[in-house]
Amino acid sequence: MVGLAQTTEPGVDAVQSGVNVEVSYKEPTTSLGGLPLDDLAYTTIYVVEGEVVIETIEVPAVSVNGGNSINQQVIVDVPRGQIKNLTIIATATDLSGNESDPIDTAIRLDRDPPGQVNKQQ
Repeated sequence: MVGLAQTTEPGVDAVQSGVNVEVSYKEPTTSLGGLPLDDLAYTTIYVVEGEVVIETIEVPAVSVNGGNSINQQVIVDVPRGQIKNLTIIATATDLSGNESDPIDTAIRLDRDPPGQVNKQQ
């Protein structure tokens, strides 16, 4: 079983870039037992609004040994003048289908960040 939360430094990060969210994290390199990972299949990003998963993205592992930095752009529909509060969750899954405990972060998306003119289009 993989252990994403134990080996990811510092965790999952989410940064707003316009109407997109840039999600970044590092794949695990060890199993929950502390042994070197040799069966990482993929990581999964869950985008959650409230208690509803609004998007799921599977990112294939580059190597079964993990350790790669992942940067994934996620497009989130935020109407002009509105704000969405999201939780970004990442997990890792091994070749046997075992999914790790999640790591997560919260992000507040503002369709018109400070400094931008709020024009209806």
